[in-house]
Amino acid sequence: MTHNRVDFERLHLQYMEEDKQHSGIIVVPQKNAYEVAQRIGILVSALTIEEIRNQLLYA
Repeated sequence: MTHNRVDFERLHLQYMEEDKQHSGIIVVPQKNAYEVAQRIGILVSALTIEEIRNQLLYA
């Protein structure tokens, strides 16, 4: 999970171009802790680990 959208979008593209694997990246806006937790909770309850792997997701 990161708030750093720009760098992690670039890193995700680099991994895809180099055919590398990653555990998944979740980008969330800088909000209060409750809203961040709520957004992540919704996302991870809807997806499996396999569905998150190698994905760039926005919560």
